[in-house]
Amino acid sequence: MSSYTNRPYQPASDLPSLMAVLPTLKDPGCMADFPSLVDLQELLALPGAGENTHLWCSPLGEVVGFGLLIPDPSTLAYEASPEAQAAGIADEIVGWGTERHRQVACHDGASGPGAQGQDARSINSVLQIGCRETQRERAALLERHGFERLQEETLHMARPLSEPIPEPVLPPGFSIRPVKGEMEVEAVVDLHRAAFGTQMMTVEQRLSIMHTPEYDPDLDLVVVAPSGELAAFCLSHISPEENAITGRNEGWTDPIGTHPRYRRSGLALALMHHGFRLLRRRGMETAILGTSSDNAAALKAFEAAGFRTAYRILRYGREMR
Repeated sequence: MSSYTNRPYQPASDLPSLMAVLPTLKDPGCMADFPSLVDLQELLALPGAGENTHLWCSPLGEVVGFGLLIPDPSTLAYEASPEAQAAGIADEIVGWGTERHRQVACHDGASGPGAQGQDARSINSVLQIGCRETQRERAALLERHGFERLQEETLHMARPLSEPIPEPVLPPGFSIRPVKGEMEVEAVVDLHRAAFGTQMMTVEQRLSIMHTPEYDPDLDLVVVAPSGELAAFCLSHISPEENAITGRNEGWTDPIGTHPRYRRSGLALALMHHGFRLLRRRGMETAILGTSSDNAAALKAFEAAGFRTAYRILRYGREMR
């Protein structure tokens, strides 16, 4: 019988321990993979995070693994130390995540609008888990649990800031400025939803991003149309702790999006060029971002800005009936 124990995450007391242990659970070269330190801080700050997070501990009570279910989109983020994985803890975490997802789906179904409405989509939704293309043991574990490789992948892209950075060029009357703090959160959330055609971003999520220690208001950029409407956005950030672990000087330049009314106007490219300059002034050597392999328009824009694919995160999915 395993001497490892597991228990629900306690927001009031477990956050420092989990943040401290995450770098020890991941290979230094994978620190930017989801969930990064910044991702974890943002996710655990959301309402209900405690219900969807579970910890695994050694006989000494030290955290050696965790699972975090993100209901929308349905994703399980998990990590476990090599010793814990050898003891079968990674299998336990994936098992917990699939069961927790089933519970959330059934709850949504019970409170949904009928068999043809939201509940039907929830109960038959696909639970996804990411896996580096080089993580063969992780891939084999997922396949043992009934997960299959999906066609869509997450591309991790990089752009050296030592290369020339063009001046940002905007259409007449448009301008770039930082977000006006929390007073503008709702407008930024509306812009995010319109840009991606989704309801996934919420005011609570955006505030959790703005409340992390790494958040730099000057890197949270929007393009303003002549009418005063927010037309595009780019949220950049730097994680000094992750850079200290990896030995690199990297800054993120995503998420980035443009309102459908203002697409094909060069706004995203101008935002990236402006963001590159800000990151370089802060000592960064590389700009990085992640995007879906299915987003052809975004890939074209990122390549035009000088980004190239550094590696791929494969997506594995299991349909939960």
